[in-house]
Amino acid sequence: MNTKMSLEEIINIGEGQYFDRKSSKIQINKLAETIIAFANADGGTMAIGIEDGKVVGINSQGNIKINDFIQCSFDKCIPAVKVTYEFIGITKENGVKDKILLINVEPSIDKVHKTTSDEVLLRVGDENKKLNFDQRLNLEYDKGERLFEDKIIEECTMEDLDGDVPKSYAQAVKYSGNDYEKLLYARGLARRSKNGPRITIAAVLLFAENPSIFLPNARIRFFRYEGSSAEVGVGMNIVKQETIEGTIKKNSNKSWLKNHKILRYFNCLSIFPASKHARGMG
Repeated sequence: MNTKMSLEEIINIGEGQYFDRKSSKIQINKLAETIIAFANADGGTMAIGIEDGKVVGINSQGNIKINDFIQCSFDKCIPAVKVTYEFIGITKENGVKDKILLINVEPSIDKVHKTTSDEVLLRVGDENKKLNFDQRLNLEYDKGERLFEDKIIEECTMEDLDGDVPKSYAQAVKYSGNDYEKLLYARGLARRSKNGPRITIAAVLLFAENPSIFLPNARIRFFRYEGSSAEVGVGMNIVKQETIEGTIKKNSNKSWLKNHKILRYFNCLSIFPASKHARGMG
């Protein structure tokens, strides 16, 4: 993102992932969509006051509308987006002095921004894409705003948990009581509701008798190869493979698993969905 663009660059540069031109007649809500899309992606710059390839300026909109442009990132974006702005003086074709407004949007590292109508957008190429529920959820995971392990598994109840595992967990955290519901609440592993505890994904992975019933991907596939590289086709050299299921604690106690350098990945691969976090671990 170039925050020191010249007038020539503003006029000639192509619109794309980091740059967009807007008419001075743009509605504030539409301007907010582009600000949010840039913030949710990698940041970007908007030049306001250009229509159909012509530099027409913004003075015709009056001071109130210009101030609305400047305050849009605060008034119409939830939470507010960090921006900087500057005016660039121009001379129009009729010789009249005017100006265009540059708004530089900073990328948001740990927040997902939305409009006042609760829409989330992401800059993809030269478009602002409205995200559906799943796409929005994945963006929240990627930015760390929402933790996958905090999600509630509605189908899971206390009866689905392995009673022995919460007991050993209580001993590990030096909890002397026998009210495991209270322990789950205290540790953020369950949420209170009028229908009883609402169990989180973290609790399912730790305590459920069979986590894969609720989380089909909560398992590890272990492969052992003959040689130093994985081969395919007629040269496939897999000599052992295992599917590892069950709670984190039970699998961490497997003696043969401890002898291989994959145990440290178990928590991450079990907890995270198929997002860039899990993919990055190999």
